[in-house]
Amino acid sequence: MEGKTLISETTRKNLMNSFWKLYKSNDISKITVSMICKCANYDRTTFYRYFLDISDLLSQLEDNIIDDIKISIKTKNVNVSKLSFDNFKKFHDKYGEYIVVFYEKSSKSFYLKFKNLIKDYLFNYLEMRVHDEEKKEFLYEFLFSSLLNAYGYWYKHKYIMSLESFSKLAYGMLVRGGNMIIENI
Repeated sequence: MEGKTLISETTRKNLMNSFWKLYKSNDISKITVSMICKCANYDRTTFYRYFLDISDLLSQLEDNIIDDIKISIKTKNVNVSKLSFDNFKKFHDKYGEYIVVFYEKSSKSFYLKFKNLIKDYLFNYLEMRVHDEEKKEFLYEFLFSSLLNAYGYWYKHKYIMSLESFSKLAYGMLVRGGNMIIENI
C-alpha cells in the first residue's frame, strides 16, 4: 500500500511539474488538460484522478508551496531577528521562481496566502512594533507590496546586482522606510 501511495504522489507531482512548465510561459486560459498530460506522459483519466480541472491543479500547487514554506519556517525554528543571507538565498533558490511567476500572473489567491503567511515574520524580522492594528495593516500592505515589487524587479534584472546586494538593499529600505512611517503615525 505504501508503494502505491508513493507512486500516486509521484504521479500527482509530475502532473503539477508539467503544468508549471506550461504555466510559466503561457496564459492559464491557453493551457489544456491535454497539454499537461502530453507534457507529463499520462492520459487524461490519470489527470482527473488527481484534479477536478486546471483551476484545482493550480490551487493545489499554490497550497503545496505555501504549506512547504510554513513547514520550512517552523522546522528551522527561524529566529527572524537573526535571518542570515544564507537562509534568504535558500528561500530564493527554492521559492523565488514561484513567487515571481505567481505575482506576475496576478494570482490573487497565492498572493493573499503568501502575504498572510509571512506577515508576523516580516514585522519580527524588521523588529517593528506597531500597536495600532489598523495602522499596522496599512504599513504591512505598503511593506509587503514594496518588497514583492522590488524582488520581482530584481529577479527580472539579476545582472544589475547580486542577490546578496539586493537583500541588503531591500532590508535597508524596509527598515528605514518602515521605521520612518512608524515614527510619523
